[in-house]
Amino acid sequence: FIVSVIDNRLRKIDNPLLLINNNFQAIQVDGNIVVTNINFIEQHAGYKQVIREKALSACASLTAFGCIENVSYYEDLIEGDNSLARKLSRIVEHSPVIKNNIPHPTIIAFCKSYPSLRNKIKFNNSETQIVLHTKVAMRLILKLFLDDHLTSELTTLHYESQAKDSVD
Repeated sequence: FIVSVIDNRLRKIDNPLLLINNNFQAIQVDGNIVVTNINFIEQHAGYKQVIREKALSACASLTAFGCIENVSYYEDLIEGDNSLARKLSRIVEHSPVIKNNIPHPTIIAFCKSYPSLRNKIKFNNSETQIVLHTKVAMRLILKLFLDDHLTSELTTLHYESQAKDSVD
């Protein structure tokens, strides 16, 4: 807390205090905001709460899509794992799997055949839904829904890529 002298008495200041020094956390350049210290923004600008809300919205989207049996495991981890929440929050707006309504059997067949997913993803007894069982599996499923697993048609090599520029 901060104390100040007001009317010859020490008084506690409860209002937020603006500290001005030679450091800055963000700057506006040509109408764009450039963040220089993401940790400060995350801690002091409500960023974490926004990410958590988007991550919970992603959980609702995954539940509605119906391919994952126990989406609640994501919900349980959102509070303590900002990295996971950040990745999960991207699903709502950026998942080509959900946007294109890829059929569940196609997703499950892909999980069984793609080298970096094979034997790392579990399914329910009827093999109609993915079962989240480890943090590794949870992160792999996020990459799956963001369509980060690519195969070169020329070399048939497999890649992981977040950046995908469409050429169609």
